[in-house]
Amino acid sequence: SIAKNNFLSWYGLNTPEHVIETWERIKSKDPRHKTMYYWNAESYWGTSGIGIEQSYLSVGTVGTGGRKLYNHSNPDMRAWWLAHGLEMSQQASSDGVFTDNTISRECDNQACNLETTDKSIMIRSLAEGAPDDVLDIGNYLRQMIDGGNRFRMAYADGSYFEGTHF
Repeated sequence: SIAKNNFLSWYGLNTPEHVIETWERIKSKDPRHKTMYYWNAESYWGTSGIGIEQSYLSVGTVGTGGRKLYNHSNPDMRAWWLAHGLEMSQQASSDGVFTDNTISRECDNQACNLETTDKSIMIRSLAEGAPDDVLDIGNYLRQMIDGGNRFRMAYADGSYFEGTHF
């Protein structure tokens, strides 16, 4: 795969300290390896020690694997999500952020402007706020709804096709 051929991997579960320690161990073995923080924009994956509050999660809705969905209408959640992603992108052992679940499903069938949803603005803020020397790659080419998510490529460093190997 592209990731394997280019020494690229992403991590995001467990505590931030554990993720950073993992990155540092990888870099000590092979400094060419690119490490990225996995940061899901739709659902909370259970990462501990990051200041998640119940008000940041939607009530009664679940996403992939039964995980709770973020409440994108909550500005405190968006600020928290952005701050944590930026903090992880600024670690010396991090080469970037991989953002997953970036589609705004409420815009299916062109019901709204994909680029102006709270979720889309939050994701773009992370991409634009990260240091210039780190990668911004995400699940941006996934075509789950009408119109897709390709507009993000205007500010991203790249994407990938889930489940596709070259």
